[in-house]
Amino acid sequence: MSRTPSLNVSSDGRKLENPDGTPFFYLADTAWELLHRLDREETEHYLTTRASQGFTAVQTVILAERDGLREPTPAGQVPFHDLDPARPNEDYFAHVDEVVRRMNELGIVAALLPTWGDKVLNSPGRGPQVFTPQNARAYGHFVGERYRDARVIWIMGGDRDTSREPFLETIREMALGIKEGDAGRHLMTFHPPGRHSSAEFVHEEEWLDFHMWQTGHSNPELDTSRLIARDRARTPVRPVLDGEPCYENIPVMGGGWNPTGRRFTAADARRRAWRGVLGGACGHTYGCNEVWMMHRHGEPQFLACNMDWKRALHLPGANQMRHLRALVQSRPFAELEPVAGVVRALDSNVYADSNLQERRRWEPWPEEGAEIVRPTAAAGRDYMYVYLPAGSPAKYDFTRLGEQVELWWYDPRHGTCAHGGHSEAATHWIDPPTTNEDWVLVAQREGAFPGPPGPAGQAG
Repeated sequence: MSRTPSLNVSSDGRKLENPDGTPFFYLADTAWELLHRLDREETEHYLTTRASQGFTAVQTVILAERDGLREPTPAGQVPFHDLDPARPNEDYFAHVDEVVRRMNELGIVAALLPTWGDKVLNSPGRGPQVFTPQNARAYGHFVGERYRDARVIWIMGGDRDTSREPFLETIREMALGIKEGDAGRHLMTFHPPGRHSSAEFVHEEEWLDFHMWQTGHSNPELDTSRLIARDRARTPVRPVLDGEPCYENIPVMGGGWNPTGRRFTAADARRRAWRGVLGGACGHTYGCNEVWMMHRHGEPQFLACNMDWKRALHLPGANQMRHLRALVQSRPFAELEPVAGVVRALDSNVYADSNLQERRRWEPWPEEGAEIVRPTAAAGRDYMYVYLPAGSPAKYDFTRLGEQVELWWYDPRHGTCAHGGHSEAATHWIDPPTTNEDWVLVAQREGAFPGPPGPAGQAG
């Protein structure tokens, strides 16, 4: 592979950067079974589609969850001879090489799990467990050296709790092997089990570069910004993001893996994304139920799949993630930090979405209450974003931007922007263009920017 620069953590420990110091906005798709279940033509279709939708990373697994050691790829390959990590199958890894290379050609970072967790701890999952503290470092060195010159992020863990021995020791050895093999050129994080953060398991590990949440597939009311804030407060300071939020079109789970009869929608996916990023995340991961597993028509039912993965590539939420990236990159992203006290009062009385719960009029904003309507605000030196998940009328305090501000309404569903006029920084009630839909109110210092926020005003 040609030599390609890696990514870095910014000097303040909050963001990811390209080697030239420009911000890297991590916008990933979840494609756990990509390397295991798709042939070359299908892989090209998947990657070019996601590239055209603005994704900057793809999360996938070298040793896949769904019987990835024993069930062969469409080309008839398995990763190891006789399930032995010391005997890698060159034909299998040549395919991985090709996919990683193609990602990089399309401007996509390969966010690679070296293995799913069931190969490290054979419960739950199909496994089998093939890694131990004694052999994990050698495998880590093998894949680290192999992708040393690719544009890669390594994701350790694979949806498992490290408290069961010898999971953590094995993962540590594998991580150290990767660091040896790639000469420490690539960032590394940890994919935790559902409703947990990597900080709960590996915060003290020296190999960890940034934190990852799996906020999971229950609780549509969840305010992700609260969880992001929890990890941002830890020492040492590290970037953090939601690496597995609710997947679009997956059943809403209640009490473990028990479907409630509802499905997560594009609106749910948007709320997790916008609240996380404006809550201080360095990026976000989107996921779709049928896409992560590459479900095909006629296959056995799993997690209530109801469409082919190619159709699911174009569900609304997938096409709407680019609007988040467009807005945050249209103003200096390196400056963007969460801020409190911006919304002085909120009126949220009418709500039609069946996934969402109680709405009330609060003045001032309480610490507790129906999470679903709580706005999230973030600001740079000369601008501020306020995400309104319910499109609620509100009063604002924008005085940090001066006595007068220029307002814009940004539509996270379509990526369009409408001028909202000029206002005193301490506002009276301001109504969004519509209610019962999410909106982003952009306030900026008078004269600070020549163009509107969003795609027309890219700043990097």
